[in-house]
Amino acid sequence: MARRRMISQELIYDALFNALSVEAQLLFLRMLAVTDDCGILPGESYELSVLTNPPKKIRANFDGYLGEIRYHGLMTVFEYNGKKFLMFKRDSFDNHQSYLLNKRTRSEYLRMSYEEFVEFSKTFQEVPGNYAPVKQTVESSKQIVESIEQKQKKRFGEFVTLSDSECVKLLGRLGTQARVDRAIEILDNYKGSKGVKYKSDYRTILGWVIERLEGDELKEGAKKGAWKEEFLKRTSGENSG
Repeated sequence: MARRRMISQELIYDALFNALSVEAQLLFLRMLAVTDDCGILPGESYELSVLTNPPKKIRANFDGYLGEIRYHGLMTVFEYNGKKFLMFKRDSFDNHQSYLLNKRTRSEYLRMSYEEFVEFSKTFQEVPGNYAPVKQTVESSKQIVESIEQKQKKRFGEFVTLSDSECVKLLGRLGTQARVDRAIEILDNYKGSKGVKYKSDYRTILGWVIERLEGDELKEGAKKGAWKEEFLKRTSGENSG
């Protein structure tokens, strides 16, 4: 029997989860409640419907809401010993079940230890499922995530707004937090003095702001180099005297 667990509050900030319809979100939560320690569930609709016991409205279009969850990349379909199973996306499942990480021991549905499951999950291949979203959306999942992130952006300085993921990407691009802070400062000062607005501060930083930052660093490096050269000349002259 699947172990009952406490769902992490990180779930409410998950962009893909928030892209789901309310009905698909409810089904997702019910699935989390009956999954095993490895995030595995039976893949057949009837068996999964019995396990999750959804309201009549969801049960009437169960495959559609299940397909919506899969469409947004929150789960994978695979086969094991001739039977179909569902697996929650590994990284998001770990975030959603953060209280479980140091306690899980095995996959009840696959009947294997957690260590065996980890090795197995490296090699299994996703198989096509017979699921389709309730309604086909015009936007891609990436566009939906970007739309949600736009609403969740934080303010830096007085005029710059960035999402958490954009801050992480900038850190990867610039290498140190000090350089990220300096890039934000350059853009913040420019927007404040010019009164301009950009559709994306992140894209603006990737453009001319980084070029300005690198130019400033070269000038600063040249000044330090000139100062060092002058210092060495003076000290060598004093020593020779």
